[in-house]
This record gives sequence, C-alpha cells and structure tokens, in this order.
Amino acid sequence: MSTRSVTVVKMVYDCAPEIALYRHCDGYPSVAGAAILEALDGATCPEQVAGKLLSMTYDSQRPMDRLRAIYHPTESAEAHGDLEYVYTIAPHELGWSVTVTERGDEWEAPLSAWPKQEYTAATFAAMVRAAQEDR
Repeated sequence: MSTRSVTVVKMVYDCAPEIALYRHCDGYPSVAGAAILEALDGATCPEQVAGKLLSMTYDSQRPMDRLRAIYHPTESAEAHGDLEYVYTIAPHELGWSVTVTERGDEWEAPLSAWPKQEYTAATFAAMVRAAQEDR
C-alpha cells in the first residue's frame, strides 16, 4: 500500500496563491519530509521550492528516458481522497514554515478535521530526523 501525500507550496502573491504537488509513494515524514528539506535548502522563494520538488525523480541512476517524477501537479489536497499526509510550505519571517496535516484514525473525516502541527524549518528537520531514526 502506498502512502500518498500532497505538498502545498504557498506563494507570496494573490494571483497564484499556492501550488499543490501529489506524491503517490513514500509520503510519510521520514521520506517526503526529507525531500521537502532538500527542496528548502538554499531556496529563497516558493517557486524555487516547487521547482526543486518537481525536478525530483525516483530513477536517478537510469537513462533519462526511464526517469519517473516523484511529484506531480494537482488541483489541491482536497482533490485526493486517499491521502495520509498534507505538507504545507510557506514563507515565514524566519525562513520557512512547514505544517504537517496527518489523517487521523477516522478515514472518512474531512481534511479540515485532520490534526495539524506547524514547524519552523529547524523543528521540521528535527521531526524528520526523529522519524527516520524510528523507521
């Protein structure tokens, strides 16, 4: 069973308020969180973060015709009924914030009812490292 997630990158202007990216596999914090940290590293604007995520592939050791994208643009997190995580990345006065929304025990609960935890980039990195150690 795949662990599906959507990563939402919030923009700083109103004409395009966010970009939603669907991830079909490995959506849990130890893997998807590590990808988000990689995308945040050195990024100075939301477009860079989204671009780094969109350029990630599963088959980096294979010829170019065999590469498979990890992230795919999607309409929104609400467009997917089978998610387990939603990560929301936003610019913050101290760098970046990452909000992790995780499906609870009630599978049919709407996304708005899922538990959320907001992190700074540093506290998100610590959470991801802890998740990797538990894995």
